[in-house]
Amino acid sequence: VADTGNNRLLVFPAAGLGGNSVATRLLGQIDFPFSAPNLIEGREVFFGPGPCLSASPFCTDGGVTIDQVSSIPHLYVADTYNNRVLGYADSRKVTPGAKADLVIGQPDFNRAVVNYPSNNQTRPNAQGLFFPTDVAVDAFGNLYVADAGNGRVVRFPAPFNQPQPNIFESADLVLGQSSFTAQITDPTDRTMRFPYGLAFTSDGGVLVS
Repeated sequence: VADTGNNRLLVFPAAGLGGNSVATRLLGQIDFPFSAPNLIEGREVFFGPGPCLSASPFCTDGGVTIDQVSSIPHLYVADTYNNRVLGYADSRKVTPGAKADLVIGQPDFNRAVVNYPSNNQTRPNAQGLFFPTDVAVDAFGNLYVADAGNGRVVRFPAPFNQPQPNIFESADLVLGQSSFTAQITDPTDRTMRFPYGLAFTSDGGVLVS
């Protein structure tokens, strides 16, 4: 569960879920009583409250998915207000305070720049992100990111399968914009304004809210 207001993820056991279930694991904080935003070092997340692009001045966001296709279940977290996605090589081995193995949207774990390297909300590119809110993995292990602030969905080829999986990966597909540098939010059959959630159909189609 992406517990956005507390800047953490909670894990509940499948067995025994009921009206008062207790989380048994967490990620993003060093222990259950803590909820502060991060130090930006790859051991934490910033789900909010942060600024958003709507009538409300502050929002809480954050998405999570597990790669069920690969032999190792990779975990991906949309770390929205750090403008990045964190990747953990094996979701079964994640412990409190564990550092991510991979970062997308930034050149390292210590930065949170909008559309790196420009730090400009109106200058998207193939590597940087701006308020990523959700993540999903397709049948081939490719990672799709709802890059909400840039009005688009971008695809990163199976991040953990790359020759150098943590060398500032570039997206290879963009949906909702005509190119990686475009940012048109007027409503048409080809554009998006603030894509928020992602899912795949059984035949491989992608759904975007």
